Amino acid sequence: MMDPHYPRKLKMFTIEHLQKYLDAKSFHILIEETQTFEREIKKDKWKFKISRDDPITFKNKDSGMQIDIACKIEGIGDHRNKHSVEFRVRSTTNDDQNVKFHIDQKVPDTQEPWHHLHMGGFDEPRFPYPPMDIILLSEFILINYFQEVYEDLRKDGGWKRLIINSQNIFQREYYETCRNCIKNHKDVTLMEHLLYHQ
Repeated sequence: MMDPHYPRKLKMFTIEHLQKYLDAKSFHILIEETQTFEREIKKDKWKFKISRDDPITFKNKDSGMQIDIACKIEGIGDHRNKHSVEFRVRSTTNDDQNVKFHIDQKVPDTQEPWHHLHMGGFDEPRFPYPPMDIILLSEFILINYFQEVYEDLRKDGGWKRLIINSQNIFQREYYETCRNCIKNHKDVTLMEHLLYHQ
């Protein structure tokens, strides 16, 4: 289910918590796309997209590294039918040191986990993985690449409420499915369930 208030919360998260970690161009792109999303989500068919060509780029804490996010989330009404988030860490000094992760929703009629993670440039393997959004992926980036400030953010009630809201929108169903499978299906493995039964 897609929360119609999500675009407003993403905008608030960006302004109150993320702005100082993003380069100026990325901040403006994210605000503009969030405002467009806020108008679009009221329509029957909607889309939120951050292009790979103009990703959200975190300020370069380490002069040799760039951290980007791109995404495409589409839906009809309150249902999401396409969900793809890309997280890229690349060297600004060495072209060989790039890594890109995709967190995607299954393409219909394919044999892959409903939600999965795989590395860019490789079709296989696809690991079962909970869906993410910009808010949840930003938490991951700040924990790993901005550790000195993350401890303060953890104590911020507003930050925590927005993270929990995104967990509820994007991950609740995934984790409930995992829990129900482990609890109720004695003859189906979790991996099998995520691959064939969703």
